[in-house]
Amino acid sequence: MIRGRAGFTLIEIVVVIAIMGLLIAIALPSFLGARQRAYVAEARQIGSEWKSLSFACGVEKNFNALRCDTSTEIGWTAPASSNVWDWATAAFRCMATEATVTAALDNAGAAPPCGATDNFVRLDITGIGDMAGKTYRLAVGLGSSVRGQAGDLVTP
Repeated sequence: MIRGRAGFTLIEIVVVIAIMGLLIAIALPSFLGARQRAYVAEARQIGSEWKSLSFACGVEKNFNALRCDTSTEIGWTAPASSNVWDWATAAFRCMATEATVTAALDNAGAAPPCGATDNFVRLDITGIGDMAGKTYRLAVGLGSSVRGQAGDLVTP
Protein backbone atom coordinates (compact mmCIF):
# COMPACT_ATOMS: atom_id res chain seq x y z
CA MET A 1 0.00 0.00 0.00
CA ILE A 2 1.36 3.41 -0.97
CA ARG A 3 0.58 6.22 1.38
CA GLY A 4 0.14 9.80 0.16
CA ARG A 5 1.86 12.75 1.69
CA ALA A 6 -0.14 14.08 4.69
CA GLY A 7 0.20 17.61 6.17
CA PHE A 8 2.60 20.44 5.46
CA THR A 9 6.31 20.69 5.99
CA LEU A 10 7.74 23.05 8.56
CA ILE A 11 9.18 25.28 5.82
CA GLU A 12 5.76 25.68 4.16
CA ILE A 13 4.18 26.71 7.46
CA VAL A 14 6.95 29.22 8.20
CA VAL A 15 6.57 30.78 4.72
CA VAL A 16 2.78 31.15 5.16
CA ILE A 17 3.23 32.73 8.62
CA ALA A 18 5.85 35.14 7.23
CA ILE A 19 3.54 36.21 4.40
CA MET A 20 0.65 36.74 6.84
CA GLY A 21 2.90 38.80 9.12
CA LEU A 22 3.98 40.97 6.20
CA LEU A 23 0.37 41.58 5.11
CA ILE A 24 -0.64 42.50 8.68
CA ALA A 25 2.32 44.88 8.99
CA ILE A 26 1.23 46.64 5.79
CA ALA A 27 -2.50 46.84 6.65
CA LEU A 28 -2.33 47.67 10.36
CA PRO A 29 -1.40 51.39 10.06
CA SER A 30 -4.45 52.04 7.85
CA PHE A 31 -6.82 50.41 10.31
CA LEU A 32 -5.37 52.18 13.36
CA GLY A 33 -6.35 55.61 12.03
CA ALA A 34 -9.85 54.54 10.97
CA ARG A 35 -11.34 54.96 14.44
CA GLN A 36 -10.06 58.51 14.84
CA ARG A 37 -11.20 59.41 11.33
CA ALA A 38 -14.68 58.15 12.22
CA TYR A 39 -14.74 60.33 15.35
CA VAL A 40 -13.67 63.37 13.35
CA ALA A 41 -16.36 62.59 10.76
CA GLU A 42 -18.93 62.59 13.59
CA ALA A 43 -17.79 66.04 14.76
CA ARG A 44 -17.69 67.32 11.19
CA GLN A 45 -21.22 66.06 10.48
CA ILE A 46 -22.73 67.59 13.62
CA GLY A 47 -20.67 70.76 13.19
CA SER A 48 -21.98 71.20 9.65
CA GLU A 49 -25.40 72.13 11.05
CA TRP A 50 -23.74 74.78 13.24
CA LYS A 51 -21.78 76.00 10.20
CA SER A 52 -24.91 76.38 8.06
CA LEU A 53 -26.86 78.14 10.80
CA SER A 54 -23.93 80.47 11.58
CA PHE A 55 -23.58 81.57 7.98
CA ALA A 56 -27.36 81.96 7.61
CA CYS A 57 -27.36 84.12 10.76
CA GLY A 58 -24.56 86.21 9.27
CA VAL A 59 -26.55 86.78 6.10
CA GLU A 60 -29.71 87.60 8.05
CA LYS A 61 -27.98 89.98 10.47
CA ASN A 62 -25.86 91.80 7.89
CA PHE A 63 -22.67 89.84 8.69
CA ASN A 64 -22.45 91.22 12.22
CA ALA A 65 -20.55 88.74 14.42
CA LEU A 66 -21.87 90.47 17.54
CA ARG A 67 -25.35 89.21 16.66
CA CYS A 68 -24.29 85.65 15.71
CA ASP A 69 -21.89 84.57 18.45
CA THR A 70 -24.07 82.32 20.63
CA SER A 71 -25.98 79.14 19.91
CA THR A 72 -29.24 80.88 20.86
CA GLU A 73 -28.68 83.68 18.34
CA ILE A 74 -28.03 81.27 15.48
CA GLY A 75 -30.72 78.80 16.54
CA TRP A 76 -28.42 75.82 17.15
CA THR A 77 -28.90 73.30 19.94
CA ALA A 78 -25.83 71.26 20.83
CA PRO A 79 -26.49 67.51 20.78
CA ALA A 80 -26.13 65.38 23.90
CA SER A 81 -22.51 64.55 24.67
CA SER A 82 -21.32 61.23 23.32
CA ASN A 83 -18.57 58.97 24.63
CA VAL A 84 -16.14 60.87 22.37
CA TRP A 85 -17.20 64.54 22.17
CA ASP A 86 -18.29 66.80 25.03
CA TRP A 87 -20.85 68.93 23.19
CA ALA A 88 -21.96 70.59 26.44
CA THR A 89 -18.68 72.54 26.44
CA ALA A 90 -18.94 73.69 22.81
CA ALA A 91 -17.52 77.22 22.88
CA PHE A 92 -17.74 80.10 20.40
CA ARG A 93 -14.74 82.31 19.66
CA CYS A 94 -14.34 85.24 17.26
CA MET A 95 -11.56 86.29 14.89
CA ALA A 96 -11.17 89.52 12.99
CA THR A 97 -9.36 88.69 9.76
CA GLU A 98 -8.96 85.82 7.35
CA ALA A 99 -5.23 85.77 8.09
CA THR A 100 -5.91 84.82 11.72
CA VAL A 101 -8.13 81.81 10.95
CA THR A 102 -5.33 79.26 10.61
CA ALA A 103 -3.58 80.54 13.71
CA ALA A 104 -6.90 80.60 15.56
CA LEU A 105 -7.58 76.98 14.67
CA ASP A 106 -4.29 76.09 16.35
CA ASN A 107 -4.78 78.44 19.31
CA ALA A 108 -6.79 77.06 22.23
CA GLY A 109 -6.63 80.30 24.20
CA ALA A 110 -9.85 82.11 25.01
CA ALA A 111 -10.69 84.83 22.55
CA PRO A 112 -12.29 88.11 23.58
CA PRO A 113 -16.02 88.53 23.01
CA CYS A 114 -17.05 89.16 19.42
CA GLY A 115 -16.55 92.69 18.22
CA ALA A 116 -17.98 94.77 15.40
CA THR A 117 -14.94 94.09 13.17
CA ASP A 118 -14.94 90.30 13.61
CA ASN A 119 -15.55 88.34 10.42
CA PHE A 120 -15.19 84.77 11.69
CA VAL A 121 -16.84 82.68 14.40
CA ARG A 122 -15.18 79.49 15.62
CA LEU A 123 -16.70 76.49 17.41
CA ASP A 124 -14.50 74.39 19.72
CA ILE A 125 -15.58 70.87 20.69
CA THR A 126 -13.59 69.10 23.41
CA GLY A 127 -12.77 65.42 23.01
CA ILE A 128 -13.31 62.90 25.80
CA GLY A 129 -12.75 59.17 26.09
CA ASP A 130 -10.72 57.96 23.11
CA MET A 131 -10.29 61.56 21.89
CA ALA A 132 -9.23 63.00 25.26
CA GLY A 133 -6.78 65.87 24.86
CA LYS A 134 -7.97 66.67 21.33
CA THR A 135 -10.28 69.40 20.12
CA TYR A 136 -12.24 69.73 16.90
CA ARG A 137 -12.39 73.34 15.74
CA LEU A 138 -14.56 74.72 12.98
CA ALA A 139 -14.31 78.34 11.76
CA VAL A 140 -16.97 80.02 9.64
CA GLY A 141 -16.55 83.28 7.75
CA LEU A 142 -19.29 85.83 8.41
CA GLY A 143 -17.91 88.76 6.46
CA SER A 144 -19.47 89.65 3.12
CA SER A 145 -16.09 89.33 1.39
CA VAL A 146 -15.12 86.14 3.23
CA ARG A 147 -15.41 82.86 1.38
CA GLY A 148 -15.20 79.40 2.88
CA GLN A 149 -14.60 77.81 6.21
CA ALA A 150 -12.05 75.56 7.85
CA GLY A 151 -12.38 72.60 10.18
CA ASP A 152 -9.51 70.79 11.85
CA LEU A 153 -8.67 68.35 14.64
CA VAL A 154 -5.97 69.77 16.89
CA THR A 155 -4.10 68.60 19.95
CA PRO A 156 -3.53 71.67 22.14
